Order: sequence, then structure tokens, then C-alpha cells
Amino acid sequence: MLFCYTDVEDIMKGGGSMRKTNIKYALAAVLPVAFAVLCHSVSYNISLAFPARILDLTRTFIYMGLFLVWGFSINRRVIKRQTRSLLTSVCALEVFWLTVREIKFRFISDPEILRHLWYAYYIPIILIPLLSLYISMLLGKPESYKLSRSTVLFSVPSLVLLFLILTNDFHQLAFRFPENAAVFSEREYTYGIVYYLTFAWVIICSLLSFILMFIKSRLPKNRKSLPLPLIVFFAAAVYSVLYGMRIEFVLKNLGDVAVVFCLFFTAFFESCIQSGLIQSNTRYFSLFSALSDVEILITDKNYNIEYSSKHTKKAVVSDMRLAEKEPIITKDKKRLYNMPVYGGRAIWSEDISEIIGLTEKLRDTQEELRERNALLQLEYEKEKEHRTVEEQNRLFDLLQNKTQPQLNRITSLVQEYKTANSKDEKKQILAEILIFGTFIKRNKDFIISMEYADEFPELMLISALRESFRALRLLDIEGSFLVNTNRELISGETLSLAYDFFEDVIEAVLGRANYINLRLCEIKGRLRISILTDCEECDSFLDTKYPEMIIENDESLEFILNLEGGEKK
Repeated sequence: MLFCYTDVEDIMKGGGSMRKTNIKYALAAVLPVAFAVLCHSVSYNISLAFPARILDLTRTFIYMGLFLVWGFSINRRVIKRQTRSLLTSVCALEVFWLTVREIKFRFISDPEILRHLWYAYYIPIILIPLLSLYISMLLGKPESYKLSRSTVLFSVPSLVLLFLILTNDFHQLAFRFPENAAVFSEREYTYGIVYYLTFAWVIICSLLSFILMFIKSRLPKNRKSLPLPLIVFFAAAVYSVLYGMRIEFVLKNLGDVAVVFCLFFTAFFESCIQSGLIQSNTRYFSLFSALSDVEILITDKNYNIEYSSKHTKKAVVSDMRLAEKEPIITKDKKRLYNMPVYGGRAIWSEDISEIIGLTEKLRDTQEELRERNALLQLEYEKEKEHRTVEEQNRLFDLLQNKTQPQLNRITSLVQEYKTANSKDEKKQILAEILIFGTFIKRNKDFIISMEYADEFPELMLISALRESFRALRLLDIEGSFLVNTNRELISGETLSLAYDFFEDVIEAVLGRANYINLRLCEIKGRLRISILTDCEECDSFLDTKYPEMIIENDESLEFILNLEGGEKK
């Protein structure tokens, strides 16, 4: 990926020129600091009040200007928007700190206001390490990445500690003042628990920030630059310890905590940028020197080529302009990209000839697969149709085999109907045909249903019996039935066996019986069907078909069969 650059002219100067430019930038930062230190030293030793104040103001404006310039450079150099915003916030806090310090020492004499301005120092002291921690969390993440809601938890201790320090006058948990003091002053106090918690939290945030930066970042090729953030970090830690111990040399020469820590913060983040821990748009000479296999151009706004990588062919200006809105494919099978950068355009190409060849092969393969899929779909439809017919034939054969006796009986009854003379005889024949037809219809329902399920409610048998008893009434055969299994579901084979047994009994007593009563219930855990009729004899085929059937003859016949355990032959 090609990032935005600072200035096209800087890149054109080559590696040696870049090193000279870096030295110039370093001197541009160090010399103002040295001059500011000189101003501080002179103002500290001069006896004249007005010149000393002028030198102090000059020193303050130098530092504020230096931090502002650094903040503007962050907007030009740092790539990621969120990281850039956080670093800009750090710069704003540094300027805020120096502004509060200057107001405190130059323009305010009221002790109450002075003390609250002193408390305000801790706004940047607490928030800058927290922002540094958030910056480290963004390393290695895409541009669209946003910090999760859980990271807000890190701001809770910072805000609580900041609130306790700003309200120290009410509880004195951060700074304790003498009980007999007329006015609370920063010249006479001791540290409280909140101060030490604040100091510890700042150290924790700073350590976590550096550790995350070191682990998650892409390490630069120049490993010698990696110790830079470490040096700055440990220098700040040593200064904090020495200042806390009230060492006279430190208090005399480096006693301005606001300036020193702002310099430490700036140096730390700048060293992270220079070492590659925070990605920036610098070091382009090394980048272009390493890109021997990638064709990249940097042009001005008029598409005059200012710089190019090795082996880069000159692109047509018209193609460059066409690629401004979206990448285009050139005649030599390359994808051309064009993006705006500071001061011009960045243009690079990607050889996609192999991809185009593969795409053409893939297109041919897709066409072949489409035809093959059409054939397979046709074969599938034919096979599906064939299997449907086979299944229909199987069910038809199964139904025909089971109901063949009834079909034969219906055929015989139809012949009898044709030769019948009386109306009553024809009516009786039609009633018998209806009985056998009902049986065939209900058997079909049982056979088809058992193809999709194994168990059914007893209502299925009740419905079949109800229709059969209606048909029996046409032959003046009265009766009733009771089905009470106390079961939610019953095996389909058991229900079918019960209905078959009922139909066979009807055929055995048809023409002899005037009433038929059926009862199906559970006895000793087994379903049993009992059919009672008023005839004295029946056809003998029942004994052969149901060998376990029990027939009781006491002025009427009762046929009893255990549906579970006694199977039909």
C-alpha cells in the first residue's frame, strides 16, 4: 500500500538528502529548546525584573510554538485518522498545561485561584498517558477500526482520580495541608493516598502503552531505532523519581515540571514515529528503493513524473486521468491505480495478466459446468420421475395385494347386480359393494400414512370404523363400537391389524348377523379387540387367518384377538 507523503521534493533528493533533512529537523527542534533553556538560566540569574520576565515569556512562547508546530506536523505525517486525532489531543493538552502554568505564575496572585490552577496541572498529567494507551490499542488495526466499548473502562480510574484531585479542598486525599494554615498553599503540603494512586496509575498506563506499541507494531528494518522510546521512557521515570526526592540540582535546573514532562511526552511519541511503532508517511526513499517488483509513480498535479520505482514503465497520461475515479485495466493487462497525495498523485500498477488468463479459463469452466449441471438436472428430473412411478406402483401393488379379495368380491357383486331383478336385491348388493369399497378406501389411507409415520392417534381407527358402521346400516345391521386405548399414539401396524380383523369378521358373518358390537381397549398392558355378533356360526377362514383368535359361543359369537403379540398370517 502507498501512503500519503509529506512533500514530493523531499523524496526526490535521495537517501543522503533524506538523512540531511532529518538532521535539519532534529536541529530545528533541539536549537529552540537549547535557546529556551538559556533564557531560563539567564532569567534565573539576572537581577533585573523586566528583562527576566521578557526572557521567561520568550521561553514559554518557544515551547508553546514548538508543541504547536509538532501538532501540525502530526496531521501531515500520521496515517490513521484515530491515531492522528489522539496525538493532536496530546498536543492540545501540552499547550493547555503550559498556558495554565503561565497564567498561574504571571497573572494571578489570589491563593485560591493559584491552588486550583495547580490542581489543573493534573488534567494533562493523567489524560496524556491514558491517550497514549488508546493510541497503542489502535496499532495494527485497519482504518475503519474503532475502539470497543470495553476500553472505556480504562478511562474510569483516570476520571475518578482527576475528579478527586480537582476537589481536593473538600477531602484532602491527594494533598494534605496543615490544619492551622490560614490559606491552603502548594508551598506547604504533604502527599495523600490519591496522589500515590495517581502516580501509580500514570506509570501503569505509560507501561501498558509502550508494551502494546512494542508488541503490536510492525517492527522497522532499522532495529537500532527501537531503543529510542525506551530511552525517553526511562529518562522520564528517572526524572520523576529525582523530582519526588527533591534533589536540589533537579529542582534548580529542571524544576519546571510542566515543560519537562511536555518535552518527555513529545519526545516519546516522536521517537515512536521515528522508530516505526506509529506508522507515518516518511522514509519514502527506502520504500521506493525496496520496490523493485512493483511499478509506482509519484507525479505532481499536472502528471509530471517526479519519482518512480525501479523498472517502472511510463504510463499514458490519459490512462492516469481515467484511473482517478476508479482503477482501470490497461491494454497490457495491468490494473492502474491513482490516488491523491499531498502535492500530487500516487500512481501504481499491478500485473493481472495471469489473473485475466485464469478468469478466462474460469469462464470457460463455468460454461462447461453450466452445461453439465443442466444435463445432471435433466437426469435428476428423469430419475425423480422414474422413482415416483416406481413408488406409486409399489404402493398400488401393496394395496392391491392386501385388498384383492375385496376387489374380487366387488367384481362378483357387480355381476350379480346386473342379473338382479328386484329393487331390494339391487339395493342390498349396492350396500355390500359400499362396505367392501369403504374397506379398500380405508386400507389405502393406512398404507399411505404408514409410509410417512410409524405411530398415529386412535382417532384414525375411530374414523375408519365410523364410516364402516354407516355402511353396515344400509344392510340393516345395527351396532356400535368403543375404542379406548388410553394411549396418545399407537403403532400403525396395530391399527391396521384391528381394522383388517374387523373387516374379516364382517365378511365372515355377513348375511347372518343383525348387529355387531366392537370394543378395543387395553387389558394387562396389551391392546385387545373384541367383536360381538348375534349369529351362531361364521365362515371358517378366520381360524386359519388368525390362529391366536378366541371365539366364544354363548347364544352369540364373540371374536377376541390380542393385537399386540398375536400377528396375522
